Amino acid sequence: FSRSGATQASLSVVSDRQLNDPSGARQTIARGDWIGSWGITVAENSSSASALYRAGRDAMEREDFDAAVEQLSHAFFLEPHFKTLELLGTCCQRLGRFHEAVLYLAAAAGLGNRQFRARFLLAEVLASLGDIDGAVNKLEEAIELNPDFRRARDLLKRLRAGHADGEAAG
Repeated sequence: FSRSGATQASLSVVSDRQLNDPSGARQTIARGDWIGSWGITVAENSSSASALYRAGRDAMEREDFDAAVEQLSHAFFLEPHFKTLELLGTCCQRLGRFHEAVLYLAAAAGLGNRQFRARFLLAEVLASLGDIDGAVNKLEEAIELNPDFRRARDLLKRLRAGHADGEAAG
């Protein structure tokens, strides 16, 4: 993207590729570049990260989770934030990439100030992977942080009921 008086800047990604940045300009990005070498100011990073975050949210609303992962990944690289990690985890969960979702959601739980939500989302993914004990543990942590979190309480109740049924049958 270009700004008056500013040099041409590139968005950051992990591999060599081209992508459309939010301004519509086509950018070529090379592996191994560092933000400092691009001359991007903090304000430009923040502005780009915000636009990419919004594009990721929009893709999620359209249920285009692959596109959302790409946009949100770029946003996180420019400006790390727990909410971006939560959304990446949610997208990966919806795509059936549960192990990847665990990584994002575990990181979100450690980075954010709304850790109860990240723990809840992590519990959902762990339950999908069959780790009921791990899911129950994360739900208990979420409820300890936010005792009024009804969705967490409901899921905990369902998991405990299903787990107790399985133990009784075994």
